[in-house]
Amino acid sequence: MKALLKPLLCVIAVLILTSCSAIKLVYDRAPKLAANALDDTFDLNRDQRSQLDARLKSFFQWHRQNELPRYRQFLTEVSSEVTEGITAAEIIRFSQQARAARDRAMAKAIDLVGDLASSLSPAQIEHFERTYQKKRAEHDEDRAKSPEVRAEKRTKRHLKRIEHWTGSFSAKEEKRIIARLMQLPAAHAEWDNYRDAQHQALVEILSEASNTANPENTQQQLRELLLDHENRLNRPLQPIRQRSLQAWSEAAEEISSWLTEKQKQKAVAKLKKYASVIAEIENQ
Repeated sequence: MKALLKPLLCVIAVLILTSCSAIKLVYDRAPKLAANALDDTFDLNRDQRSQLDARLKSFFQWHRQNELPRYRQFLTEVSSEVTEGITAAEIIRFSQQARAARDRAMAKAIDLVGDLASSLSPAQIEHFERTYQKKRAEHDEDRAKSPEVRAEKRTKRHLKRIEHWTGSFSAKEEKRIIARLMQLPAAHAEWDNYRDAQHQALVEILSEASNTANPENTQQQLRELLLDHENRLNRPLQPIRQRSLQAWSEAAEEISSWLTEKQKQKAVAKLKKYASVIAEIENQ
């Protein structure tokens, strides 16, 4: 789990599923929202919180200047593709671009915030561990459900995301889309094990940082853990990632071909609106 920097990235990611009218508000409050989440996770002291606030302000200044133009260009490009109908190859390319954006943000966050990990005390790392275990216990309820139930829940989540762009479907359309989404492969156990292993590796990095107080080494370890897609934890998942992405892309291409002209235009209009709002935020 990328819990050390995940709150910061989640604030960015949530923008894409936020109503256009709320994007400006969320983005303006992003530094505080991310800082509050990290504070809750580690129970920071006053000095740590002060440093974190300053670093996050710098991060979002960088993000506004460097990443938002990329997001705007990306949304504009996607909107033109939706009009013509999206292919699986295009979806894979868009996914790769989104992952690259995540990696850029993660790398910058590590550069600006990662060294603060060396200031964490053993008690704060224990607080972080308790926070993770509490969330894991909540997730265990979902883990205990049958694969069929988890697949149904995942499918409804996917359907809701599609409807965010296209609007609601008729009962007949919804049934057809759900049937197609239910064919997607699942790898719940593999992903659950990966998250637990990554969390444990992160705890070990933080514990070492607390004992050695070597910020540069800590930042490098964080880069290797969170950005090296060929590290010992990521390597076994690569075939699963590729299969999942290919299956989802093929399903998305098929579902895209079923959309009515009105549904496509609704998606295009929303994409263009997001791009317009992002342009306004860039110029604030």
